[in-house]
Amino acid sequence: MIKAWELMYLCASSMSPSKDISSYLSDYIHNIANGVGTDSEIQILALNSLNALKHSVKAGPRHIIPGREEIEALLTGRKLTTIVFFLDETFEEIAYDMSTTVSDAVQVLQTLILLFSFAYVPTDVTMPGNKMLLKIEN
Repeated sequence: MIKAWELMYLCASSMSPSKDISSYLSDYIHNIANGVGTDSEIQILALNSLNALKHSVKAGPRHIIPGREEIEALLTGRKLTTIVFFLDETFEEIAYDMSTTVSDAVQVLQTLILLFSFAYVPTDVTMPGNKMLLKIEN
């Protein structure tokens, strides 16, 4: 039963269900996560699955198949990290997991570098003034 819930957690983290079944799936997982007679390990996996499901429904499905390292990190509860380099030769290390979106990463960076107001400028548009270029390496 543990393997089934690990698979549910993995699927909820990387794929979003159709709108037709997302509410039913969410209700089912919620009932398991809050069930009185449910094994504690299954409850933890169900709660993680529920949170991942909420995030994937909001963000949409991944466009790239998750790698082995991402899957192992998800199932062991470990966050992966990457370094973001800026043009002024500074950098920040940020944590991410399988369901982290670019928007999530930008919000984390915004907090880390104390940036309170910003606008996204596509790299193919030339604008006067300062621009921030992010280079992400694993």
